[in-house]
Amino acid sequence: MSGKPPRRIGNAHPNISPYDAFKTGTKSIFLAVGNDRQFERLCAELGAPDLPKDPRFRSNADRVVNRDALRIELERLLLNHDGVRLADRLMRLGVPAGAVLDIPDVLNSPHARHRQMVLADGDYQGTGIPIKMSQSRARLRFRPPAFNQDGADILREIGYTPADIEALRKAGAFVTERRKGGVE
Repeated sequence: MSGKPPRRIGNAHPNISPYDAFKTGTKSIFLAVGNDRQFERLCAELGAPDLPKDPRFRSNADRVVNRDALRIELERLLLNHDGVRLADRLMRLGVPAGAVLDIPDVLNSPHARHRQMVLADGDYQGTGIPIKMSQSRARLRFRPPAFNQDGADILREIGYTPADIEALRKAGAFVTERRKGGVE
């Protein structure tokens, strides 16, 4: 609306604040505080009922302009809370919030289990398909390949001979096991 091209800003909303992920004492929490009433409820729950009276934070427009200062204030308050429990309390108060979960948390959540969002086959577990169709249920047809399971096949497809592949393997260039401490 400003005539300026949009830029990447991560999860934050350019016209609403607070609307982003924030650190807590445990899990991060995503807040989507869309109006002044929700902001007042958030601040009251965090034990700072006077924060909405601060001239920098009175309205959403003020909070957007002073986004960085608001983040500092909120994260100071949020560090005293458990993200999962706080998100639950805030949702009951009408303040959109959700704990930021990692994959094991998601797989073990009651919501994911209820929605049949966990696909399992032996020791494999993964997230399911969010769209549920009555006539054609999504299912796990194939497990993801094991680490580098198809490496030799891919090298053959692009022209490497079995001797080339074996030479790469002997030289240590053909990684067959995950490295400890690396990104997975």
